[in-house]
Amino acid sequence: MKYILLVLFSTLLIAGPQATKNFNWNGVDVVWLEDEKFPTYSVFIYYSDGALADGAMDGETSSMFSLLTNGTSKHTQEELAEKLDFLGSGFGSNVTHEYTTLSYHGLVKDAPKVTNILCEVLTDATYPESELKTYKKKRISGLNNLVANHGTLANRIFRKVSLGQTPFGSFVTGSRNSINKFTSKGLIAKRKYFNEKVYKKIFITGPKKTLNIGSIFKEKCNWSGEAKFKRASEIKHSVTALKKAAKPTLYFAAVKGANQAQIRMGNALPIDLFSKNKFDLTKLMTTILGGSFTSMLMQELRVKKGLTYGVYSYAAPQAKYARSVLTTSTKNETVVDALNSIKATLTQMTNAKFEKTRFESTKKFLKGKHLLKFESNSSYISNLILFDHIQKNYKDLYNFSNIIDTFKYQDVVEQGKDIFSWDKQMVFILGDSSVLPKIKAMGEYDVKELKVENFL
Repeated sequence: MKYILLVLFSTLLIAGPQATKNFNWNGVDVVWLEDEKFPTYSVFIYYSDGALADGAMDGETSSMFSLLTNGTSKHTQEELAEKLDFLGSGFGSNVTHEYTTLSYHGLVKDAPKVTNILCEVLTDATYPESELKTYKKKRISGLNNLVANHGTLANRIFRKVSLGQTPFGSFVTGSRNSINKFTSKGLIAKRKYFNEKVYKKIFITGPKKTLNIGSIFKEKCNWSGEAKFKRASEIKHSVTALKKAAKPTLYFAAVKGANQAQIRMGNALPIDLFSKNKFDLTKLMTTILGGSFTSMLMQELRVKKGLTYGVYSYAAPQAKYARSVLTTSTKNETVVDALNSIKATLTQMTNAKFEKTRFESTKKFLKGKHLLKFESNSSYISNLILFDHIQKNYKDLYNFSNIIDTFKYQDVVEQGKDIFSWDKQMVFILGDSSVLPKIKAMGEYDVKELKVENFL
């Protein structure tokens, strides 16, 4: 069986970028990955704008896409839901600051019907006030309840703190203040903007018969090459290189009664740290540091010291910015031990004190894991969308193993210094107020206190 899999993977890798076909529907770019194995399809629509279109109305774009099927002038929410349920499909969206994806899947025979429904909601969604009122109430209630979901709350606050001096720190899903201001009129205007002004690209995987939906996008969605706006080309802000600090800044937010301390570290990063092959070099470095169960952080904090259940690190770019994140949690009484262990591990990485055998074994691990991405068409298409957005060549997906082989031990160390040097980290902790005196007593941080309610 393993030999069959190797042959299949090798065939796809040899096929290279020819595995996809590129063409144009009425001025709209299309990428098609032919797959005749099953009578199923997937469609991913890339929009070259995202939450940065919200301005002061955080979360409006995300809500606009989430509420597309809440009613049109022809059909109610219930009628649309019944149609989509009967067809075994639905629409999913993912909004980032710079771009958005809208996707749907199902049986090939139903693709035209689902695409017709998509075009109806994209051109005629009315966002009824009654449905919008219910939605806003649920969203605000969910934000209020974040106080009981410490991990998610910590992620939300840390993003705002670490990216707060850039345009990318806004809340993609909105805040209590902005959600209260949403109106049907505003959501309709946002829908029209994305449908009529923003550049779009369609990614399709499935049999050739799936391509019959092409005329629907032209005739029902009214798509053409006239929609050209690309948010990334309008962004003038650039993240500067990280500066060393005498003491890392540690932000602390108190949550009464928390039995664990949520720890986050990282920073906003300049995108040149991911230029050319550094994109894959960073993947190698972060996997060694904290990207698997055998990583340095996991072995130190969990296996050796039992300070946490899990710890993870990553660094990734979009077109105009990048960020690094290290995330874990620990008991209130072991916060100091956890912070010291993280510092020691990062220092071990940046001082070239980790084993060269770890470097070699992680390269092999990544090359094997990379092949599995080609098992899932959806995962593969998602990679193509990201590569398109950051203007990275599709060929790099197929050359990944060769690229990884070019990296030397010292390359990983240098990339680690640029991204995870201890004196370049911003630290955030969410926990019970009893933890704060222990952190201050360490004398290693410039401590600043935050109020949770300012981030809801």
